[in-house]
Amino acid sequence: MSHLMTSLFPMHAAIAMAAEAKTKETKAIEQRRASAWNTDLPDSDITVLLRLDSEEYPIVTGYRDGMDWRCDGLALVTSPVLGWMHLEDACKLLDGGVQ
Repeated sequence: MSHLMTSLFPMHAAIAMAAEAKTKETKAIEQRRASAWNTDLPDSDITVLLRLDSEEYPIVTGYRDGMDWRCDGLALVTSPVLGWMHLEDACKLLDGGVQ
């Protein structure tokens, strides 16, 4: 093997190790973000961020009116609600404060 080829293998190994570390870091962040979504019910009439099973509107603001989920525009939410998050918690996520 040429000197050039032998010097490239350590570089490939370093790139592969960095990619693996980045993948682990990304998975950890995704797990923390996923765990930030609540699945129990919030207090009625508190506006929260809703994660919906909808391709058109996957994230909306809404509230629970006692029995049903409603969008802030008062429309009944017809897509399944996968989770919800307090607006303050969503802001922390957006600001990079995932804990």
